[in-house]
Amino acid sequence: MKHLLYPARILRDTGEFWVKVRSDRDLGVTAGVLFLVSFVFLGLYGFIMGWRGGAMQALSAGVKLPVLFLLTLLICLPTLHLLHLLFGSKQSVMQQIVLMLATIAITATLLLGFAPVMAFFMMTTQNYPFIKLLNVLIIGICAAIGVKFFAQGMRSIAVEEDSAVGMRQNILKSWIVLYTFVGTQLAWTLRPFMGDPELPFQWARHVGGNFYVDIVRSAGKLFGMGD
Repeated sequence: MKHLLYPARILRDTGEFWVKVRSDRDLGVTAGVLFLVSFVFLGLYGFIMGWRGGAMQALSAGVKLPVLFLLTLLICLPTLHLLHLLFGSKQSVMQQIVLMLATIAITATLLLGFAPVMAFFMMTTQNYPFIKLLNVLIIGICAAIGVKFFAQGMRSIAVEEDSAVGMRQNILKSWIVLYTFVGTQLAWTLRPFMGDPELPFQWARHVGGNFYVDIVRSAGKLFGMGD
């Protein structure tokens, strides 16, 4: 149970967490705890996202949401690490993995905090485009806060003071944009998370279209503008 409270401990004493990561102390254990918390919390939020579509949809979303975040990390982390190495960073892969897992765990904790709000709207409205856009908004806000935490962490554990520090900061900003695009495209590939009430249950849909086009289309339906 105490492991599930670890993200809250990080938020209460962020400076101590930076020191722990910078000193490369017990990072393997920390990574394991953060991975567990991320999977459990994202799974719970995903289950709530999908529950109105039935038990299978809830189970599917409960598995796919943590896979989405953790697979995005797996895809994007090598690029960040190699680019930082190229410009003189001394950070280890494990330090960056722990920072990313902490980012995901904090994002997942924030999502769980929004879960009652999401459950309320799902129980009080049948408007599928509204619920879909609300989920995208909540996940986007929580993920943005998590990414801000990651950027702060990267700056805090960077003990090097040399001419390449500015370049690494620019690389980090560009990488965050890449991370966002990979995450949204992967979310589109893994859809559906909620399940369209007009369609039968599907574990996955054919690859095609675009996440951003679909959001615009859903907004159009919500505001009565059709397709």
